[in-house]
Amino acid sequence: MSLLTDHPSLGTAQAVAVIAAAVRLLTKRTGAEVTLVEVEDLGGTGQTVVVRARVGENPFSLPRTIVVKQSPAHDSLEKFAREVVSYQFTTSLATGDRPGPELLAWDLDERVLIISDLGEAALMSQVLASSSGGTENALMAWAQRLGRMHAATAGREIDFAALLRRAKVPPSRDVIGQQVQGAVLALPKQLREHLSVDVPDEVRSAATKARELFDKGTMRAFSPADPGPDNILLTADQGVRFLDYEWGGFRDAALDIAYALVTYRGSMRKEQSKEYWSQLDQRIVQAWRAEAVTAWPFLADEATLLRRVLAAELVWVWLTTAWWLPGHGREGAWSHGHALSTPTPQALLARWEGLLGLAEASGDSAVTEHAETVIAALRAAWRW
Repeated sequence: MSLLTDHPSLGTAQAVAVIAAAVRLLTKRTGAEVTLVEVEDLGGTGQTVVVRARVGENPFSLPRTIVVKQSPAHDSLEKFAREVVSYQFTTSLATGDRPGPELLAWDLDERVLIISDLGEAALMSQVLASSSGGTENALMAWAQRLGRMHAATAGREIDFAALLRRAKVPPSRDVIGQQVQGAVLALPKQLREHLSVDVPDEVRSAATKARELFDKGTMRAFSPADPGPDNILLTADQGVRFLDYEWGGFRDAALDIAYALVTYRGSMRKEQSKEYWSQLDQRIVQAWRAEAVTAWPFLADEATLLRRVLAAELVWVWLTTAWWLPGHGREGAWSHGHALSTPTPQALLARWEGLLGLAEASGDSAVTEHAETVIAALRAAWRW
């Protein structure tokens, strides 16, 4: 067994322990001695360790390379178990429908997860930030993959729930959904106190109703929960693939495509006209609809499509604004690194401008006026 302790980045006791745990798991699974060599540090967030390794002695049932991820011992067991369940569920899908890596083995006690290696790839955030072209094609591929995942998992919530019960994971806990609920309650007061903006009753009612997309609806499908640019790989052989299912679960599919609309501009980092962004948003929604409509034919109606995506985008923009303004707490340090955690005033403003464009396209005068009022208040507050 090679632990490659001569590699500076992997010469820690923690890295050695991760590889040793992976060897034990794979040996137990295959019934044959497994060795791991050429270990490469892939980074990870916080104290999470993620490494790639080549299987030296390769039983026929294992891929040539694997990825091993270990969550810190103090991390939530529920969080780790939900990620295992999410990978179990997505691995059970037909090969062409799997949105991410295949689950190979796991150990709840050691918080170790072994998944297939997706090979040569780049983060979507890196692709969108590059000046080499192809960014719009990457966005369309992202949207199409989301739609394909949603169509493939629609109607299978009962299967996911069964896996949760087997792992003794609470089925109803949705951390991000709970954060949205808090934001829907808190933001009207925050806007009034900090920006002198009053939220119309019609918009407040729309946000309250949109919050229900996390709990019920006619478009329930699997979601990784954070399908933002930093959790998406653009692979050489398999196209777009999603990572990190720590809070994966079933919610209304419109939330994911709206999530893409809210987060992608921050990665592109280039000035464009309002018309450009609005048209690009429309193309992203249409690319998603082309796949999702196979599960939900009513999305073929343009007005229905835009209303549903607008409702989802409204709650995401409200959440990101509630996190930005004083007066609303966050559950756990994870939220500070979340894709919706706005890093700059410009990013927050861009999200409201995106909401405004979609509201205008859908003909929703109440949300249009609300977005215009907030944008004007933000500009005044920052003297832009």
